[in-house]
Amino acid sequence: MANEEVSKFRTGTQLKIFTGMALGQLETQIQEAIARRAYDLFQRRGRMHGSDMVDWFGAEEEIHRPSDVTVRKDGSHVVVSVEAPGFSANEIEIGAGPNHVVIWGLKSDSRDTAKNAVKPEPGAFGAFLADVSLPSPVNPEKSDARFENGWIEVRLAKED
Repeated sequence: MANEEVSKFRTGTQLKIFTGMALGQLETQIQEAIARRAYDLFQRRGRMHGSDMVDWFGAEEEIHRPSDVTVRKDGSHVVVSVEAPGFSANEIEIGAGPNHVVIWGLKSDSRDTAKNAVKPEPGAFGAFLADVSLPSPVNPEKSDARFENGWIEVRLAKED
């Protein structure tokens, strides 16, 4: 099992890149985080039923969508850059598929911060999600990711 876990991601300079089946597991992890936050919102409203979609969409809205995402072709690579101020490398995960990249950040203290907030504002949950469609097919196994000065850069080799 330990070898299987190691083979599920490639280590870039500072960030893990999940590929294959592990990409699906990362997407499941994101949905579970949204569900936990929606439940927190449900509890904050006094556990009154009938507004489950409001809670779900509210939880999604609290996930800070990165304000600055760029995608460019660079020779034999597609490069995705995302701004992630206030996050550290160990709070970021990346999933790469042949046609898209998922970049997910979750602050380690986000649950406590969000629960204690009187009126949560967008981004108060301490999370961000960027699901980026790529302009050309890539080989996720030939990828690398770096995090420096609040910026994530994912370099993906174009499919031959």
